[in-house]
Amino acid sequence: MSTYPLDAQRLKDSRQQEERPNFATNGQQKIAYFEYGPSADEAPTVVITGGWPWNSSRHVHFALRLADLGLHVIRYDQRGSGASSHPHGVDAYSMPNLAEDLGAVLDAATPKDKKVYIFGEAWGPFIGCEYTNINPDRIASIISVGGPSLDVGFGTLVRLTKEAADDHSLIEPVAKQWAALSYQFAISIPVLPELLFATGIPTVIVNLVTLAATDALDELIKDPLSIIDQPTNVHDTIYGINKYRWFIYNRFPHPKYDYINVPLLKVFQLDGDFIETEILLDGLENQTPNLEVSYVTGNHLNYLLGETGDKMVEGIFDAIEKTQ
Repeated sequence: MSTYPLDAQRLKDSRQQEERPNFATNGQQKIAYFEYGPSADEAPTVVITGGWPWNSSRHVHFALRLADLGLHVIRYDQRGSGASSHPHGVDAYSMPNLAEDLGAVLDAATPKDKKVYIFGEAWGPFIGCEYTNINPDRIASIISVGGPSLDVGFGTLVRLTKEAADDHSLIEPVAKQWAALSYQFAISIPVLPELLFATGIPTVIVNLVTLAATDALDELIKDPLSIIDQPTNVHDTIYGINKYRWFIYNRFPHPKYDYINVPLLKVFQLDGDFIETEILLDGLENQTPNLEVSYVTGNHLNYLLGETGDKMVEGIFDAIEKTQ
């Protein structure tokens, strides 16, 4: 088996040999997706996408690793990121539209009667949960790094905020979680976030922190100008804001659903996750048929590496074994 993460040249060679790019269509929008490993007819399918502000290319290493282990992997760019269409306007980035994009990718890349496995953090599970509540027959399991659903998460936080009036032990963790999620409200302000991100400064900071957290600064030394657009860029960062805007404008504080209808929901709670803390999992066992929670080290930047990355792989195979 290959050693991961791959160095830059080996990554380039592996992608050229193993990556199969394509597009799915949802209305006028083209959604880029990339397949790895065996075909959908030959192996279980794992679907991976990016979390804002990154596109899905951040997961190429992991996709190749899963493919090496015999899985069919689909990595796709959400609308507004990577090689996919970048439509204008907040409404274009609604949760139903994002769920339809996922459905278009599944229809294009897998048999319509095949169940798939959704893996990732933030927008991968968020979209997966939205989709499975519309079409519960296509997803066998969601393996989520952190809270799996914006609707369920905000619903839980609003409930606990009310309960904190009587249970004062909740005040501190609830306040910390609201503070951690305040960025979602900040970037939902019209115009100002675009002006800030257009300077390129936040993108450079995100890229620098991401490279440092994943021990990839040597790639920056080889190509210093890559800090402008790798692993994210101004274009994708600005368009991606609209996903949060749509949710805040339309679903907060009245979520659409409070139940995740998937046969198996596995959650990896990171000890370094200050954005989606454990409090968001309160009562989740009553909001899905079958919940498994594991506690692991790491954060949203480095969870695919080292021992934690190994546990992610084990978790995916465990989900497959339990739902086949």
